[in-house]
Amino acid sequence: MMKLAFFKFKLLMKQKLGWAAISAAFILIPFSLFLAISSFVRPDKIYWDLTTSFSFIISILLASYLGSHLFYEEQQRKTLSFVLTLKNSRAEWIYGKLLGITFFLALTILCWTLLMILGSYLYAGNFGPAILWQAQLLMFIEVLVILATSLFFSFFLRPLLAWALTLALMTVLHSKSYLELLVTEARYQDTTKWLYKGMLFVMNFLPPLEWWDIRMFVGFRESIDLKQMLTVISVGFAWSFIIIFLSKNKMEKMDL
Repeated sequence: MMKLAFFKFKLLMKQKLGWAAISAAFILIPFSLFLAISSFVRPDKIYWDLTTSFSFIISILLASYLGSHLFYEEQQRKTLSFVLTLKNSRAEWIYGKLLGITFFLALTILCWTLLMILGSYLYAGNFGPAILWQAQLLMFIEVLVILATSLFFSFFLRPLLAWALTLALMTVLHSKSYLELLVTEARYQDTTKWLYKGMLFVMNFLPPLEWWDIRMFVGFRESIDLKQMLTVISVGFAWSFIIIFLSKNKMEKMDL
C-alpha cells in the first residue's frame, strides 16, 4: 500500500497541476500583501482573508478534481488492472492512491501556509496568529472528506459529473446556517417550507463542512479551544473513513 502511495505522490509531483497551484501562491500572496499594505482598515485581516481564501479554494478544487478523476484515469490507462494483477487488493489500491494524494495535498497546503507566514513576517515582524495554523489544519481535514467523497461519486458518475456534484454538495453543506436563517426569517409556508425543512433534515446526516471552516476568525481570535479542535478533527476523520469504506465496498462489487 505504501509503495502505491509514494508512487502516486511522485507522479503528482511530476505533473504541472500541483506546481501551478504553488506557483500561483508566489504571485497571489505578495499581491495580497500589497493590497493589505495599501489599506488603512485592518490590513492584517485583509491579508489573512485573501491568502486563506486562496488556499481554501485551490485546495478544494484540487482535492475534488483528483478524487473524481482518479478511478477513471487509472482505468483508462490500464494501470488499475496492472496493479490488481500484482496481487494488490482493491482496498489496497484505494488506500494507497488516496494516501498518495493526501501527501501531495498536505505538502501544497504546507507550502501555502509557510508563504503566508513569510508574508506576515516581512510586513508585521510576526508569524501570524495561532488560529491561522488551526484554520489551515481544519481546511486539510475538510479536504480529506472532499477527496473521499469525490472518489465515491466517481464510481457512479463520469469524472466531470462527479466533480461538479462534489462541488455542489460542498457549497450546499457550507450554506447550512444560511439556509436555516432563510427558513426562519422568510417564514415560508406549505410546500416551500417543507422542502427547505426536508433539505435541512437530510443535511444533519451529512458531513458538517461548516465546522471545519474557521477562516473568518483569523485576525479576530487568538486560537480555538483544544477540546473543540480535537472534536472537529475526530469528526472529520470519522467521515473520511466512512466514505472511504463505502468506496471500497462499491469497488469490490464492480466488474473490472
